[in-house]
Amino acid sequence: MREPPAGDELLECAARALRARVLPHVPDALRADVLMALRAMGIAARQLRADDAALRAECAALGQVLQAPCADVAEANRALAAAIRSGDADPGQPRRATLLHAVRGVVRRRLAESNPKVLQDGA
Repeated sequence: MREPPAGDELLECAARALRARVLPHVPDALRADVLMALRAMGIAARQLRADDAALRAECAALGQVLQAPCADVAEANRALAAAIRSGDADPGQPRRATLLHAVRGVVRRRLAESNPKVLQDGA
């Protein structure tokens, strides 16, 4: 275990300093770049805090839906996309509700890292 502060805490501290002390003085032409960097720092901090738990949860959920062991999240997502493209999620198909539930879960987990405010607004 590392001595405090941890990586996520360092990123949050740096972001607070940039937002409070640097951003107010950034010319308008560069403001979007600084805001993008601050968002990236926030995502990185949340990913560090979550460790690999979100990926493991996504892999486990996809493994259940696909009824196959999940060793690679990207591969499992490709298999989910293939099932959807093949019509398994079309109205009237028996797996539709299960596949759509899986997609919603993947989207929620990703939003929790990339834009948690969307989830707080009722998504």
